[in-house]
Amino acid sequence: MTFDWRNMDDEAIAPHYSPRLAVPDADKRIAALAKMGAKARREVEGWYDLQYGDSPRAVYDCHPAKGFAFGTPPPVLVYVHGGYWRALTKADHSWMAPPWMQAGAVVVNVEYDLCPDVTLDDIVEQIAHAVAHVHDNAENFGGDPDRMVIAGHSAGAHLAAAILRRADVAGLIKGAVCVSGIYEPEVVMRLPVNDDVRLTADIARRNDCLAEAPRRVVPMVVAVGGDEPDGWQDQSRRYADVARGAGLAPEYLTVPGTNHFTVGEAMADTDGPLFAAMRKLMAEV
Repeated sequence: MTFDWRNMDDEAIAPHYSPRLAVPDADKRIAALAKMGAKARREVEGWYDLQYGDSPRAVYDCHPAKGFAFGTPPPVLVYVHGGYWRALTKADHSWMAPPWMQAGAVVVNVEYDLCPDVTLDDIVEQIAHAVAHVHDNAENFGGDPDRMVIAGHSAGAHLAAAILRRADVAGLIKGAVCVSGIYEPEVVMRLPVNDDVRLTADIARRNDCLAEAPRRVVPMVVAVGGDEPDGWQDQSRRYADVARGAGLAPEYLTVPGTNHFTVGEAMADTDGPLFAAMRKLMAEV
């Protein structure tokens, strides 16, 4: 059943779409992930802060594959971080790289400008530029430009979904992993976070991934945390339905025992069901 946020008041909506309210130790979890990211950056081989645009934050890190479990040349996993389009950095998520390098993928970790300095329109445009830049340079990193998979968590999942709707770059993507996304930006206009995100009705409509299906039929994983609020789980269920309506056959996965933050970590948990689903997808592209 669809979660009908439009017929709820703002106070009732907030816990369903505000991870910091839904997860009691959210700040501690975010700080711990940042420490994990810093440790990975000290230890992991790669090319750091490669520029794909004019902004100081229009950069990405790239890490080489270790082995060829997915074939050679290896696929490229392009990861887009979350943070409600207003917070966090790629450095906070460098822990994504080691397990996927070892699994046999080139890993690209993308950064982008944040609201309120830019709008959501601007961010989607930046990610499109990043995808095109990675495609043009994949061979320089030992990757296969024809085997690019885009993956994102939270706001990053929305940005991954947004790329699949774009005529200019959707064709570059051969697989997608969307984890715990906020695919319907309109609801954010009802939340305090919009003081920073600054969505308008027009911006929300242009970037509504529930209103316009993906242009590209590719293998897809759509996942959400089993302990997340009903509203957030509804976003993922509805996005999976939109993808099915467009001819995709997404593997829909509710990751048990995970909240909004720990389901993101599950993307790098080599013993977990989400990593296994992603690994299966990477082998298909």
